[in-house]
Amino acid sequence: MISVDTNILARFYLEEDESLQSEKTREQQKIAARLMSKNILVTRSVMLEFHWLMKGFYKLPKAIMLDIMDNLPNATVENEDVVVEALGHYKAGLQFADALHLAASHDAKEFATFDDQTFARRAKRLGLKPICMVPR
Repeated sequence: MISVDTNILARFYLEEDESLQSEKTREQQKIAARLMSKNILVTRSVMLEFHWLMKGFYKLPKAIMLDIMDNLPNATVENEDVVVEALGHYKAGLQFADALHLAASHDAKEFATFDDQTFARRAKRLGLKPICMVPR
């Protein structure tokens, strides 16, 4: 098994105009395709960074991101149960990073945040555990 970095996933999934690509980019796409045909490990942190890159920088729609992250070919995802739960929370309306933080916090009674009132309200509305609260 090969653990892959965010840039491998990005090169595999990004569709760039071939006439605008450098030779290096074309070579990296070939390597990424070869790696993605093997058994790979995708860590939780790579999932988080990949989402940030593709949604934040490349502006991929949420539906496409969910489809990609739900269907990584030949992939074992680190703490897959946590990531699957986080994807469910993301589908339900949380930001993916918040969903992943919350899903990874099962051993805690509460999840504290200072400034993210939207996160706290959505988590409460969805009945998610641990309880998301803002300390006073």
